[in-house]
Amino acid sequence: MANVSQSDDWSLDSDLMLYRQRHAEGNQEMEAMILKHFQTTPTFPRANCYWQPNAHRAEGEDDLTWSQRLYDAMICGHDGGGGPLYNTQYITGKESIVEVDAARLCRNVCMFHGPTFMCGCTDAYKKTAVGVCRNWEAPTWSSIEYGGKWKVLHYVLRHVFSPRLLMARTEGDTLEVHANNDLPQETRADVNLQLWRWDADSQSAPSYLMYLDLQFAPLANVQVWNSSLTDILSQSACGLADCFLLLEYTVLGEESHVSTLFFAPPVEINLPQVYIMLVAASMENPKQALLQFTSTAVAAYAWIEADCVPVR
Repeated sequence: MANVSQSDDWSLDSDLMLYRQRHAEGNQEMEAMILKHFQTTPTFPRANCYWQPNAHRAEGEDDLTWSQRLYDAMICGHDGGGGPLYNTQYITGKESIVEVDAARLCRNVCMFHGPTFMCGCTDAYKKTAVGVCRNWEAPTWSSIEYGGKWKVLHYVLRHVFSPRLLMARTEGDTLEVHANNDLPQETRADVNLQLWRWDADSQSAPSYLMYLDLQFAPLANVQVWNSSLTDILSQSACGLADCFLLLEYTVLGEESHVSTLFFAPPVEINLPQVYIMLVAASMENPKQALLQFTSTAVAAYAWIEADCVPVR
């Protein structure tokens, strides 16, 4: 940023940032989106953080101190609830996943669109691809920083264009799992369907567990499993705001894919205070570190910030 901007630009209400939002209410709209869907307390910097929305650089303050103060405010938010730097990226990622899942679910549906028929929901793919691929030397909604480092958004979206996807959704009282295969050959997958309580800690077991052996039919999008959501929640002693679904599946020779389904909007969930602790660390090789954490409950998302790491 220092090479392409002035230090006075490094705040949410600077002329540069307001211009990048394209209109003056951009920051307020982002905060309103987070408060509506994700949090019940303000997420943009307030009194608990170093920086106030109308604050200015202190006289004689050097660039490093000023940038660190602003960065702390961006990740602090209010009462430790997370700041706009992460929350906006996470919510954008979840919204994009919903769009892409919907596109894949309706890819066999053809509708009249202008002078022609359109099959599927290709617009969601285009919008997501543009957001992922941009890599500008400026504050943007892209998923990769200018130097190549992955943002939260890129981690959230890293599997959405996989040729094989499993998607879970609710339709009324029915919990459904759909398999999507864009490849011309059939594939087998081991599926682990888990229901977890939000207050589960690192030593807990899932409230509901089912293993499935599924076949991905070639070039198909089909429902492969369904069950009564009421029955599953009853067996698990869970309410809609108490638990979430974790869907993990592995195709032979590939890494596992994990997705989640919230049964209630995050703002309606009584998310517990989470304490995450690093318990072990080791270097696997000169470019890869293995970190092991434990937690007191489930976090909606967790982010490890590593300075001076160029990619991920």
